[in-house]
Amino acid sequence: MSLSYNKFLLPACILLASFAFISCKKNDNKEHPLVSGNFVFDKLGNFSSIRMFTRLGEVKDQSLIGQYKIKFSEHIYPTAPTSSDAVDTFNIIDEHTARHITRNSFTNELMTKDFVITKMDNHYQFRSKDTSRFMSQPVDRFMTNIGKYKPYYFVTPTPVGGSMVTTLQYFYASPTAEGLVFPFINVIRFATINNPWQPYSTYVNVNRVNNVFDEKFPLNTLIYDTLLVQSFNVTYKETAR
Repeated sequence: MSLSYNKFLLPACILLASFAFISCKKNDNKEHPLVSGNFVFDKLGNFSSIRMFTRLGEVKDQSLIGQYKIKFSEHIYPTAPTSSDAVDTFNIIDEHTARHITRNSFTNELMTKDFVITKMDNHYQFRSKDTSRFMSQPVDRFMTNIGKYKPYYFVTPTPVGGSMVTTLQYFYASPTAEGLVFPFINVIRFATINNPWQPYSTYVNVNRVNNVFDEKFPLNTLIYDTLLVQSFNVTYKETAR
């Protein structure tokens, strides 16, 4: 082997090693595949800061947000169930099928629900094979607008008036190296309404939505109310196979 060849080989090896290292680092940031196994509820975490919205747009006044954080503190930073015998497991059977196993808190019996898995960008949708239908008056579509993905229900008008509401019963999750992460939105919606015949009336609704917050949700869905939004993750850890 010639000296000139050795001079070329060393930089080439260094370059190749550097490329391999960078590639590995990039792969660490890529999506993880969904693998079969049992995934048991682990914890809640990664709570975001509180954001506030009105129909005029996002409110940036941190002192005002701080006042409402104090007022609604019992609804902020939700806590996980503490029951020692709680059962909450996702059994990923294959890339298309999953089963959710929980325990009925009243009868103490195990309950199972089967899901069909489909890929949606960097998330997986777990859609229940069963749906729940019930008669209702027209429903508030606000919760269908705040999430990035599919709504929780769709509404079909009925000939006798009212609507048939079909719940979709689904979950969204992203696989990680340790398990599954379910993105949630903590939504606190409230208003103080002034009326001529009474000084004011107030209400507050609190929802926790398994979805990804849509930054472009239509603010015109907020008529006279205010919205506090906090995102967080629910983690399920893979058990030993």
